[in-house]
Amino acid sequence: VLTLKPSRGYLMLANYYIRVKNDSVEGEKQMKKGIAAEPDWGEGYNQLGYFYLNQKRFNEASAQMKKYTEVEPKNPNAYDSYGDVFKAEKKYDQAIEKYLQALSIDKNFAVSLFSVAECYEFQGLKQKAKETYQWFLTVEPQGRRAESAQKKINEL
Repeated sequence: VLTLKPSRGYLMLANYYIRVKNDSVEGEKQMKKGIAAEPDWGEGYNQLGYFYLNQKRFNEASAQMKKYTEVEPKNPNAYDSYGDVFKAEKKYDQAIEKYLQALSIDKNFAVSLFSVAECYEFQGLKQKAKETYQWFLTVEPQGRRAESAQKKINEL
């Protein structure tokens, strides 16, 4: 028999409503129930934050990611997710700040390294972008993102 914590169950229901039923209103309600069931678990804030981000509801996304960093201050993914909100808003300096916070927790947090490089690229800082993509390849030398980073290095 499989049992889930209520918070996980609500998040799974949220995904079901959003992806299968195409009901984002009910999906959002289920995510909020998941957070209420376990307010000290960051995944609920992360999921709701990305839900808002995908709808370009940046203020709400930012508030959820901020809460994620507050409940899980030692989790690099919390800061990475917060950075993603700023990157989507084209607030690259603020995004880089959050990605660097993630990297201060885990210097090999590859997804944040890649995102820092992207932000530098979007800012037109080609040399910094190239150096960061090269650093990324020392952390993640294989895979789809590695291929993308190598292509960027060659282009820059």
